[in-house]
Amino acid sequence: MDARKLCVVVALLALASLGADFATPHFVVKSPDAQLARRVGEEAERFRRELALDWLGYELPAWKQKCFIFVQPNTRVGPQGKTNYDVLPTHIGGGVTNFRMEIEGPVDRLLDSVLPHEITHTVLASHFGHPVPRWADEGASTTVEHASETVRHEQLLRKYLTTRRGIPMNQLMLMQDYPAEILTLYAQGYSVARFLIEQRGRREFVTFLEDYFRLGSWTDSVHRHYGYASLAELQEHWVRWVADGNPSVANYVKAHPQLASLAIEPMTGTPPTDALVAGNYGLVSPSATSGARPLGPAALGPDASGWYARQRQEMAAREQLPPADPPTTPLPTAPLTTAPLPAGSLPSGPPAPASWGPAQGTLWR
Repeated sequence: MDARKLCVVVALLALASLGADFATPHFVVKSPDAQLARRVGEEAERFRRELALDWLGYELPAWKQKCFIFVQPNTRVGPQGKTNYDVLPTHIGGGVTNFRMEIEGPVDRLLDSVLPHEITHTVLASHFGHPVPRWADEGASTTVEHASETVRHEQLLRKYLTTRRGIPMNQLMLMQDYPAEILTLYAQGYSVARFLIEQRGRREFVTFLEDYFRLGSWTDSVHRHYGYASLAELQEHWVRWVADGNPSVANYVKAHPQLASLAIEPMTGTPPTDALVAGNYGLVSPSATSGARPLGPAALGPDASGWYARQRQEMAAREQLPPADPPTTPLPTAPLTTAPLPAGSLPSGPPAPASWGPAQGTLWR
């Protein structure tokens, strides 16, 4: 057999080893099970359409390249996913392309949590044309997961806040690198995103992010869209909401004369019953968040590889949480130590002009 024929045989064997394929207008799904490949493909199309309408108010235009989804059903591991994409250079118009997705775990969680989570990453990346700040990207994507998954983030958040491992709001929003405990970013990002989304809806949340990139200031954007005078004030209202057990956000909204009547958007899921003890609430900064810089396309540099470079499942295992579906045991409670937001740590002025080169973003669920 000559070399050319050998290469063809090797390529065919490699494709066959990936299992069944199912193609849709925007996705190519590879799975060891043909029926599962079809289900994932059909659900991916539905999520792409419905989530874009929810977050953006419009359906995404067709991607130039289909997104490959590699599916691995596995009941022995927790649900997890990974999305990669390429960031195009600005001299050819910018934007993102060539999405690749890997999802693994129990089938039900793949379909109701991992897949919509990863599709939300693609919707936001497609809209902005570049990576979104980590807390917002992961936070927004986590809000669309099944309640059995989001309740675990609520558990983790209370554990972090009652053991002095929370991240001050200004540092959370400016972080470019993972903290030493990566799940702090996921749990707190989810909670803050949920707090804001329940106040004014998903589309306003996206507009809030757009204004950050335009204004270059989280303080200005928070004040414009949610009425809080500062990130410290947002932190105060949010921590009180968490401490009270995540009830309706109506009592935690900051009145702002320029804001229209609030559209309260309830979130699905079962709020945890355990509440933090009343006291002087604040957040303690992990040392890994020191030296935070304003986050924007230019701040990330020409190569955004490894933006979400680690799996949260490994970190979750270290926390030794109980299974998500059964009733959870109350977490230990303790008052938090106040950590005032450092003065002068917030940027002013718009981000520097972006100068993307060929780059790859990696989004880990």
